[in-house]
Amino acid sequence: VTDLVMKTRRTPAEMMKDSQSFFLTDGEWKFTNLSIIEYTERVDDKGFSIVTYVVTMERRPTLYILNLILPTCALYLLDMAVLFGPSSLEEKINFQIAIILGSSMLAVILNNSLPTSSNKPPIIGTS
Repeated sequence: VTDLVMKTRRTPAEMMKDSQSFFLTDGEWKFTNLSIIEYTERVDDKGFSIVTYVVTMERRPTLYILNLILPTCALYLLDMAVLFGPSSLEEKINFQIAIILGSSMLAVILNNSLPTSSNKPPIIGTS
């Protein structure tokens, strides 16, 4: 501590603003907080200057719900309706295969079509 003391040049609010602008390109994570802790730690009667950055982020689940959960649930509810409906075994097997293919294709199409850089999903994704 006598030779080198570590300090931050900028305030946490300034760093938070800059950090939020860097994280705008990825819509999966939301940058919520940045805190800076400056302290001196003593080890073997020697002091060391330490700066710790604590970054808090949270995941945005909306895109996953729209891309994966809702379409998959809709397809599987339709699958259950056909499974217990009055049709032949061959028709049920063909429909099961179509549901599996349809769910995988729907996941690929929705994942590519919905933007991940926005805070809110597009209207077509919520309808």
